[in-house]
Amino acid sequence: MKGLFLSLITVTITLSNINFANASLLPQQIPVNTVSTNNIFTITQNSIIDNVLFEEMSYSSETGNWFTSSIWWQGKGQIILDLGNSFVIQDMLIQVDYNDNYYFDYSIDNLNWSPLFTITPEDGEIASGMDTMSSDELHNEYVANMDFSASEARYLRVSASSQGGNGIYVISELQVFGNPPLTSSYTGAQTVSPVPEPSSLMLFSAGLMVLAGLQYRRKKQMCG
Repeated sequence: MKGLFLSLITVTITLSNINFANASLLPQQIPVNTVSTNNIFTITQNSIIDNVLFEEMSYSSETGNWFTSSIWWQGKGQIILDLGNSFVIQDMLIQVDYNDNYYFDYSIDNLNWSPLFTITPEDGEIASGMDTMSSDELHNEYVANMDFSASEARYLRVSASSQGGNGIYVISELQVFGNPPLTSSYTGAQTVSPVPEPSSLMLFSAGLMVLAGLQYRRKKQMCG
């Protein structure tokens, strides 16, 4: 009986450790290693990863204006972000011009690309200026059309097209959230296993305790 309870305690502690370990897998902001552009004239390529957001409904901010504190272009330009290593991308926060379509793709090798999500003017909430959007449903700027399955990637690509706008595309911020992959498959998409809930661990432990009690009762009856 003593051995059974020791085993129960060991299992409970192990499950608790697993829960604490998985808590560290909550999405963390991933620093971008480099930003490159194709067919884009821009003031600074790193301005969209400076963690500075414009005030919505405005093209100005405390640190400058959209022309000097963002990446902007016309035509078939592209922005490519290199995260430096492979990560499981889980959420993104962006700030873009309000009246255009923006396309976000991901890749492991910078050669083979897959779509991540697309946003349109209808997804925004403002009538003019820079619009902030997030794929995190707990964020106050959450946009449902930005929802995407957690995907393994090293590179992210942004392109745009006009939909009733002036043909000038602007991005002033792009933040990426996720974690390093447990094991890298380098095949594209990867689904993240759900983190065990504390309530599930408690139920499992309670079940073990019930089993232990039944076994003790059975042994007691056999001895009697």
